[in-house]
Amino acid sequence: KGSRTLWFCRCGKILHGLAGIYALWTRRKKAGWTEGILALAFVGVVFSVGWTIMTMLASLVLPPEGFGEWFKRDTITLILLTFAEGIFYYFLLRSEKPRQDQPEGKPPVSAE
Repeated sequence: KGSRTLWFCRCGKILHGLAGIYALWTRRKKAGWTEGILALAFVGVVFSVGWTIMTMLASLVLPPEGFGEWFKRDTITLILLTFAEGIFYYFLLRSEKPRQDQPEGKPPVSAE
């Protein structure tokens, strides 16, 4: 009966694991192992704190049984967390493109 719910939770945890491995590997290639491990720790902290906050918010709105057999409250919080983290990491990790009036490779000039 609970195996369907566990399937959704496993997929969410696998996606978060893959995001952690991606963060570790890309930061390791750019700045070394120390930066990679820090990126992995950052993903872990964001996951832990985010899931706690989402669970707290969902407990205010949803009953523990959720919306039935497939969408219990924990499953819903993990799905919402996955979307929220996707948006967060998109804005955090996107590469900044140089503006049209700024030559590539030069820092912006501050107006002092």
